[in-house]
Amino acid sequence: MNPPEGPTADAFDAALARATDFGWDVRTVETVNAAVSAEGTAATLRLLEAAEVSSALVRSAREATIESRLSRLLDGEPSTSHATPRPASVLSAGRVAAIALLAACVSAVALFVASPFSRGPAVGHWVAIAEGAHWATKAAEIGDIVRVGEFVRIDSGFATVRLGTGVTADLIAPVRVRFDRGGDIRLFRGSIAAEVDESGHGFTVRTDDTDVVDLGTKFVIHKDAANGTSVSVQKGRVEARLKDNDGQIVRVIELLADQQLRFDVADATLDESAFGLAEVLDRFRIVRKARGGVTRFSGAVSPLSEVADGLDLQEGALRTDGRVVVIPERTGIELAEALSVETAAGPVTLPAGTVVDSYLAHFDMAKGAVFAGGGKGAISFETQVLAVIDTATGLAATDRPFGVPAALFSDVGYRGLEPDQDTFSVTSDRNSVTFDMAATPAASLDQFRVLVRAAPR
Repeated sequence: MNPPEGPTADAFDAALARATDFGWDVRTVETVNAAVSAEGTAATLRLLEAAEVSSALVRSAREATIESRLSRLLDGEPSTSHATPRPASVLSAGRVAAIALLAACVSAVALFVASPFSRGPAVGHWVAIAEGAHWATKAAEIGDIVRVGEFVRIDSGFATVRLGTGVTADLIAPVRVRFDRGGDIRLFRGSIAAEVDESGHGFTVRTDDTDVVDLGTKFVIHKDAANGTSVSVQKGRVEARLKDNDGQIVRVIELLADQQLRFDVADATLDESAFGLAEVLDRFRIVRKARGGVTRFSGAVSPLSEVADGLDLQEGALRTDGRVVVIPERTGIELAEALSVETAAGPVTLPAGTVVDSYLAHFDMAKGAVFAGGGKGAISFETQVLAVIDTATGLAATDRPFGVPAALFSDVGYRGLEPDQDTFSVTSDRNSVTFDMAATPAASLDQFRVLVRAAPR
């Protein structure tokens, strides 16, 4: 069957592809509804064929209808579609059901557009976005609100969302998700690493194959077309609810720390091993290393997408374009003897036996650029700040014991913060550092190092 002809054909096919990947949203429904109205039978049959090829398309239609809670508004409402279907004698019962289901979805979401519920309630906000992350959907900024029904696609890098339910989730690209009611997440493709505190128990990530329900844990879930859904528990336990092609739960498996599972509804494969997870877990470790023990980035601040040994942090090597990049350096360093570090406010002494983690804040504008106030933000940590090293000599003295292994650093005298143009402060609870850094034509590099009490691992 050929797709509908005319100017709507490309947009129509793109809309069906989007519905298959993400589920039904306002834009998709509007495009499909317009094509069905304009093209009649041809568009209806194209919609039907897409539904037959992809069970996810039909299932997402059912979810959209149910989750919008608009079914009560459909009672007695005429269909907005003007499509002319084939005679019923030619259609199987399954095809008729698919058309009815998809048509109901079109009607439901079309009503949803005009309803007062079209702007979903907030479920969380972004707390970290990797430097250089590429968004296929609308790019977010740190602090932006995440709402029910919002679709997100990130093609490179990672982003971290803090949900109001007590869940911190790293979305690891390439990834496609939708945020659902109650702070749950629908995962279409890619990886999510979730860390859940006690208030978030019951948090659920849903895929075509599996619902993963948190029971107090850290876990990684990955979904792809080739291998189905894979789950790995890092700590605590989860409940994996395996589903059939109709989305019905057919088996429940509890996974404990260091256990993993792969399930593919397409071929009914259940594999309680780490098959297909090695690359995902490697990427998870890279992301967690890049974010470290930072719980929130605020303002013009980002983590790197990846932190590797030998990182070049000399002036001009890692330009930050008006942002501050925060780099986790070393973790779990136990001081064999008391250590005195130089800061602009005077020396700070850390007693022997103190175990510390180290972070470097890096701000590097193009040489000769005139820029003031761009490097403004805050970093919040899991644990308390012990010292902020903000002078060039203090940084040089601590590069070797606390810096990224084999990293390259500049020896310029303006590498640290300049008291007349750069400021920082530690909050009263000692969990955050706020700062405002600026570059001048003569001094384009600013850095400072934060030593915090080592986070539990």
